[in-house]
Amino acid sequence: MSPLPPPSAVLSSHLDASPARVWARVCDSGFIAGYLGASLPPADLATRPLDAPPLQGRSPNGQPLDLRIHSRLAPTSLSLQLRTASETTVLHLSISADAQGSRLTLLHQPLHPALAGPQAPPEPALALPAADLAQALARPLPAVLLAGPPADAAARQAALAYLADTAHLVAQLRSAMGPRQGYAQPADGGFSLVQHLWHLADVEAHGWSQRFTRLRSEAHPVLPGVDGDRLAVEGRYQQRPWRGAAARFLRLRQRSLADLRQCDLAVLGRPVQFGGQPATGAEVLAAMLAHDHEHRCEMAALWPAAAR
Repeated sequence: MSPLPPPSAVLSSHLDASPARVWARVCDSGFIAGYLGASLPPADLATRPLDAPPLQGRSPNGQPLDLRIHSRLAPTSLSLQLRTASETTVLHLSISADAQGSRLTLLHQPLHPALAGPQAPPEPALALPAADLAQALARPLPAVLLAGPPADAAARQAALAYLADTAHLVAQLRSAMGPRQGYAQPADGGFSLVQHLWHLADVEAHGWSQRFTRLRSEAHPVLPGVDGDRLAVEGRYQQRPWRGAAARFLRLRQRSLADLRQCDLAVLGRPVQFGGQPATGAEVLAAMLAHDHEHRCEMAALWPAAAR
């Protein structure tokens, strides 16, 4: 897969307003149109359905412009896909609280043509037996990653391999589970397999798929956390078909891996603000690995009994 190009522009501003007020402003299509110098019909991007048809307007040079909501998490993150005849770009808007009110960061990410439209998720090359799939999901992190955040080339490569393996195993689940399976919940009230898949897709969309792009392009990025519990409640995961969630996760994880491969050890050593705390890029990567491992182990405990 071709690597993602670097961001073409990153802008960051302090605003004398709360994140909620900034969120309401940036979700007005008029704000987006004014920022881009484009024309767009009126719309509230905070409430517009994610699967709604694209807004159709005109780019600054008069080309037809389609705007589609790529992902959103109120009041911290909004990603928009902008498509003209000549290019497709994702505009990421990130809002975080600071001492002066809020910090608004806008990042333009040009998309490689192969990533610009819907893609079929990768199919596993070889289906694993049920017991083997559970064992693979519960596989521990490699020893080189247990000593702390990735600090050398071997640890970085092991991290990439583990994250890619998560995608491979989700593809295995997608092939093995029927559309009505995976809804059984554990006795302790934890996530079902379906809820895990939706959670992984949403956290990838609102968190991991953006964080390493910003790490590469910003001097000291402020990376907000993702409230997964709130997303689960608002997203009504248990009432939704799950196959789209698995496909979405697989597409986004490909994008995250492509961007992460361009983060060398120097980039991973850069300082960030992550979830309100000072950290480094390597610590963000360690958090991603820990998140994958936690959900893989919980999914392994549910498979295959809960899939019936």
